[in-house]
Amino acid sequence: MTKAEEMLDIMLDFSKERDCLLGVCGAEPVEGAAFRVGGRKPPFASRPIDERLDPQLYLKGAKSVLAIGVPFGESLLPASDGGRTGYVCSMASGEDYHGRVKGMLTELRDMLLEKHGFRSIILVDSGALLEKEWAVKAGLGFWGKNCIVVSPGKGSFFNIGLMLLDAAVKNRHAISGGISCGSCRRCIDACPTGALSGDGYILDYSRCLSYLTQKKTLDEEEEEMLGGHLYGCDECQRACPWNKPGSTWVEKAKAAHVSLEWVSRMGEEEFEMTFKRTSAGWRGIETLRRSAWSMLKR
Repeated sequence: MTKAEEMLDIMLDFSKERDCLLGVCGAEPVEGAAFRVGGRKPPFASRPIDERLDPQLYLKGAKSVLAIGVPFGESLLPASDGGRTGYVCSMASGEDYHGRVKGMLTELRDMLLEKHGFRSIILVDSGALLEKEWAVKAGLGFWGKNCIVVSPGKGSFFNIGLMLLDAAVKNRHAISGGISCGSCRRCIDACPTGALSGDGYILDYSRCLSYLTQKKTLDEEEEEMLGGHLYGCDECQRACPWNKPGSTWVEKAKAAHVSLEWVSRMGEEEFEMTFKRTSAGWRGIETLRRSAWSMLKR
């Protein structure tokens, strides 16, 4: 067995034991990514698109890109006991995925290093590479019309992490080649703000609730667009037929409905014990209070 084959076996065994998606591909730059964001740099990204497509910029001599998909965690936020509520999306209601996904990749890297030497770098929502592009290239799933990676077996409720390696390892076969959304447009029709339009595959970030609920300031039109969404939005994913009711990962992906009164009056200590432990915490307490106040006054 070659080094590459042995490393791939370790990777695949790890994915089965840890119930995560895993794929690995060559580190050649991806092409054709810019159209998904209309050629513009996405919000909150620190680097232009052309600097997020080439692994060599982050690991000189990179030969492989490993991608994993980790299901969302269960909600940590307190359920409302009455009154008006705000919706917190399933990705942001559970344990902050950054540490969880990085921990899994670190564990896998250490297992591989016990057998073989190599250089690597781990990236989890780092602003370096476009994670979804590499997840598709590595075979975790296909591009949905909502610009989210969809796994034929697991759906789309998962977070992505990457590891660049200077060792050459590749999948033995295509995981999701030839599968697509076909004529389905349920996600497009379900989007409450029209951020998805036409035939899909292009997202208007300026109208996406995932973006709007993270903005520091909103104008009156944007406040109206929030509806009942305090942080994030799952509408396009809930409408997707690949997220089959009853499947383990879909059932895990529970959104939270929290009291708007509570959030509007939330103190730093309560924030630290709740939202700060989730991926919604990065925008700070004031952004959450802002959205809660905005919804309560309507």
